[in-house]
Amino acid sequence: MNPYRVVALDLDGTLLTSDKRVTVRSLRSLQALHDRGIRLVIVTGRNLPMARASVRDVTVPLAFVAHNGAMTAENGRVTGSCRLGGETARSVCQAFRQFGCAPAVYSYTKGDCTLAHEPGEHNPAMARYLKANAPVAQTVGRLDDDLAGPLGSGAVHVVAIEPNDGARRALSGLQGLAGVQVLSSGTLYDGSHSFLEAIPAGASKTNGLDALCKRWGVTLADVVAVGDNLNDIELLQSVGLGVAMGNASTEVIRVAARTTSSNDREGVAEALDAVFRL
Repeated sequence: MNPYRVVALDLDGTLLTSDKRVTVRSLRSLQALHDRGIRLVIVTGRNLPMARASVRDVTVPLAFVAHNGAMTAENGRVTGSCRLGGETARSVCQAFRQFGCAPAVYSYTKGDCTLAHEPGEHNPAMARYLKANAPVAQTVGRLDDDLAGPLGSGAVHVVAIEPNDGARRALSGLQGLAGVQVLSSGTLYDGSHSFLEAIPAGASKTNGLDALCKRWGVTLADVVAVGDNLNDIELLQSVGLGVAMGNASTEVIRVAARTTSSNDREGVAEALDAVFRL
């Protein structure tokens, strides 16, 4: 009998193809797992509304760990969140700027998600990101001022997108920043830019998933997780079976128990079919 009772899937570079689709074969695999009583969780750095929108073709119930673990949701409602708070979010924004990185802040007020950013010209990668997140993006006059109000009290995630060298320097230089964890979800678009992110200290994909598992009466040992990027490393090391995508970075493949095909070659379905003998 298969020991695994939960499947946790990253989105970009994992469940989603390069053109942001969930393939028919993946949909069939998820349906088959649901029919067996396996719980399915999306574990992503994306914000919650856009994570939900990206899997709208999936008809079986999904739980979510969003914002790299700062928020969890199940059955259409938020079940847990970690907040930065206005003072910490403002300090993070100021620290980002010291490294030449332009911050944007994800905040939830009365359940509504906002990606607040200052006006002005953004680098092409950030401009593309804001356009992709247009349903929640909002221009504010000055982040530091707005973070003194409701925007700050609901802040969960600070993000910047910068050329790789600048993002790496900032990522290294900002380690140990009080009250937060500074990380990267990896590169994006043409691979020349990288995410720089800050979430509350103690928040992580692993901890968010663990909180959901506790609600269900299972443990991380009961989980199969599939991912491809740097923010998936701890997760793949912490679960019962960690699977790296074929398109994953070398660091991810090194820590995973097994490797599957790429996201454009049915890697998720291939892994799930093999593990669960679908």
